[in-house]
Amino acid sequence: MPIKSNIAILLGTLLSSFFELVWAQQNVIPLNFQIQNEFEFALTSNKEVRFTALRPFLLSDFDSINVIFPHYNSSSRDSILISKFSHPMWWRKFRTDDLIDYNNEDFELKINPIFNFSLGKDQDKNSIYHNTRGIDISGSLGSKFSFGTGMYENQSVFPDYYSDWVKTHHVVYGQGRARTFKTNGYDYSYAYGYLSYSPTKAFNFRMGHGKNFIGEGYRSLILSDVSMNMPFAMWTTTVRKIRYTNLLLAYQNIGVADGLGEIANRRYGSITMIDFSLFKFLELGLVESIVWPRKNSNSAWPSLNYFNPIIFTRTLGYGLNSEINSLLGLNSKVRIGKHINAYFQWIYDKKNQYGVQFGAKIFKPFNLPVFLQMEYNQVQPYTYAHFDKQSFTHYNQALAHPYGANFTEWIGRASFYWKDFTLSYHLSLAHIAQDTGASNVGQDIFLFVPDEQSNNFEQGLDNQLLYQDVKLSFMINPKSRMELYVQFCKRQNMNELDNSRTLFWLFGLKTGLTNLYYDF
Repeated sequence: MPIKSNIAILLGTLLSSFFELVWAQQNVIPLNFQIQNEFEFALTSNKEVRFTALRPFLLSDFDSINVIFPHYNSSSRDSILISKFSHPMWWRKFRTDDLIDYNNEDFELKINPIFNFSLGKDQDKNSIYHNTRGIDISGSLGSKFSFGTGMYENQSVFPDYYSDWVKTHHVVYGQGRARTFKTNGYDYSYAYGYLSYSPTKAFNFRMGHGKNFIGEGYRSLILSDVSMNMPFAMWTTTVRKIRYTNLLLAYQNIGVADGLGEIANRRYGSITMIDFSLFKFLELGLVESIVWPRKNSNSAWPSLNYFNPIIFTRTLGYGLNSEINSLLGLNSKVRIGKHINAYFQWIYDKKNQYGVQFGAKIFKPFNLPVFLQMEYNQVQPYTYAHFDKQSFTHYNQALAHPYGANFTEWIGRASFYWKDFTLSYHLSLAHIAQDTGASNVGQDIFLFVPDEQSNNFEQGLDNQLLYQDVKLSFMINPKSRMELYVQFCKRQNMNELDNSRTLFWLFGLKTGLTNLYYDF
């Protein structure tokens, strides 16, 4: 997308970024795993179970929780660099403060730069790099209304497996339409944002262009942040220990690369959730997610039932084998002591088409500065797929799990913190049963569901995918999550037809308010 188009979206919509952590109550907390986990630990250690299945979190949900972490509380950061300086203004702007911070009684405004200047090599000594520039703007009017806006402009050269994926799908993974740049690079850009309004403590309305995530895990089987930003409108109602959420979305897939194809297949989605906070250690939620067909080929809108706010009534009315693509889900989280959250997610599409996730997060075991996570995901063949152009997809990617269907996956994550340093390790081991030739064994959710299909799990070409990365980072400024980092990655893809291995490393200076994925 050209820069001018992004600026038009940026200024014309006043929609937003996933931004700041310490001001107006109605701002959202950035959709970044490390930030979200630390706020989640604040709830766990305070023996509080609140509504965390829908992310990004709203900052007002943490009003009564004392959230103190070295990275987000400047006065408590134990940094050698900070202790040796007397905090002149330029140093505070670099290490602890927002670049621009205006605050009076009724109006707040924060502005920070976004960038990623990274260089690296793969095992064949081919160059890899990222050149990202952008801006985040966030603020609030009074205590009930918050807003923000942001944009990214990028040029990148990726590892071979990533570039091959971009060539096939015509988009950069979760970051927009791909346009060729020089010999083997890609140019891509996007804008994003939200408006958030809470007339009372029980009600919040949000709308914008961005990402949402449903679930407690690293992956989601319902709605994830792996695909591109999308238009959305959301309202939540919270009454004591019950929260009811309506989320309306607009999906689309696109044509060929370099902007030569037109945007195609506009569809609409609606997600309804009801969550219960029980016994101070259990959160339980029910979900209905629907992809709607247009009323006819000339109609821009689906049925009026798209706006029906009552959970399960549409699935009961239409059925699971109707023209709508309906998905039912269950979320749960159990707090075990002050340091462990166990979680579970289950989805049901139709007969023999379902998925399951279970996992656990361990926060600061034995009061050590460590985070641990283990997770398992499994999705049966043909889940998420449906009739013509009506699967759970957006911008040529799956809306939920990046592997589509017909797979199993184990994930392990660990992080160790010391002062402003973080050492992290990530492991993903997946078995993906893929199509061969013209076969449709249920892994590619863009394909039609055949009238007669075999639902034998892991039918097809058995493909084993192993991904590992180790990252060492130094936090420079927590407001924009500016960090200096070095990262080493290994990806191995193994099946009876191919055995490919990719090794690469990256070193750079970047900000990070969103999740970026290489493990696919």
